Amino acid sequence: MFKSLNEFKTLRDKVTKDLVWQPIKTPIIFEILSKLGFFFYWIFDNIQILASIKFLNADANHHLKMASTSWVIGLIFGLAKNVWDLMQLFNQKSKETNLEITDEKSKRSDSKINFLILKTLTEISGKLGDLLGALNGSGIPQKLFGKGFSDGLVGIGGLWASIVSLWVAYLK
Repeated sequence: MFKSLNEFKTLRDKVTKDLVWQPIKTPIIFEILSKLGFFFYWIFDNIQILASIKFLNADANHHLKMASTSWVIGLIFGLAKNVWDLMQLFNQKSKETNLEITDEKSKRSDSKINFLILKTLTEISGKLGDLLGALNGSGIPQKLFGKGFSDGLVGIGGLWASIVSLWVAYLK
């Protein structure tokens, strides 16, 4: 229950602080839409849990599908933000590559950009791993392909997403 309140606080801060004051709005809008997807994910997920233990009189499967669909939306906009960041990093690297790197400060900057590119690519791969489970729960593969992803594939995607999440948390 409290995770949705945390997402709401993050949403409020993004809108009142970042969106208002930052000159480039696109990545912030991606973040807001991603957080909005996760906000609804947590709400529907909590309703699904309460319905499955018979605390609420609601259709648990319907709310699970709604939670998974919200999760897909959050992940897609998170991926869009990562792709935006990656494009900005490649542009910055391209500008610095055109200049001759002779001093130590420029070499450190290039190394930092390379690290951020690797980190962003890894975050994208983690979100893609999470996307397998979210898509499967939302029923999208069943509608597109006639059957869902295998449990093994979903499990490997979830494991990869967890490993990436741990690595990114370790870097902070």
